[in-house]
Amino acid sequence: MIIKKLYEIIKFKIEAYRDTSNKHFFNVQVAKTPKEIETGLMWVTKMPLDQGMLFEYKENSYPSMWMKNTLIPLDAVFINNDARVVHIEHDMKPGSLDKRSTKKMCKFVLEINGGLANKIGIKEGDLIGTTLLNKNITNFKKNLKEEQTKNKSDKKDKSNQKEKSNKKDKSDKKDKSDKKEKKEKARVNKFLKKKNKKNKKVKK
Repeated sequence: MIIKKLYEIIKFKIEAYRDTSNKHFFNVQVAKTPKEIETGLMWVTKMPLDQGMLFEYKENSYPSMWMKNTLIPLDAVFINNDARVVHIEHDMKPGSLDKRSTKKMCKFVLEINGGLANKIGIKEGDLIGTTLLNKNITNFKKNLKEEQTKNKSDKKDKSNQKEKSNKKDKSDKKDKSDKKEKKEKARVNKFLKKKNKKNKKVKK
């Protein structure tokens, strides 16, 4: 009886742990650099309900959001260093230049489709998980210096590969030439030996 009761308690706890009915998962693109944060979701015309963008700031920040060049309504969920929601801006209007911010320190801001926070029940005090998948919602332009460095590196690699290939070709040609020369010498030596044997026979 005690074992059965214990089994039921453990089973209940396992099922409760597995329950994801109050959890919502988002595939997000992470914006870290100043340029990425500035660009955000500009020019995006449509975004699936399970996608969003996570802005990462320095610790103890008071970030503000605006909707310049943004074409879809958004909710901004402000999250502190403990992954807890401290503030939500609902239904930010496309194109608005009004700055929407929080008076509470935070580390992240999660932008999702407008009205979605209310619809799925995200509220202040909720915890936001940290298992995040990067999805390209918008294409950030790479840093110019990084791009130039990468191009130089790629050109150098190609040049080195070409040089190695040329050296290998020369080496292969030389090997073939050496083999041909050896065969020719062997043929001549063989011919000379035969000739010498015939001369010896004639002298006798």
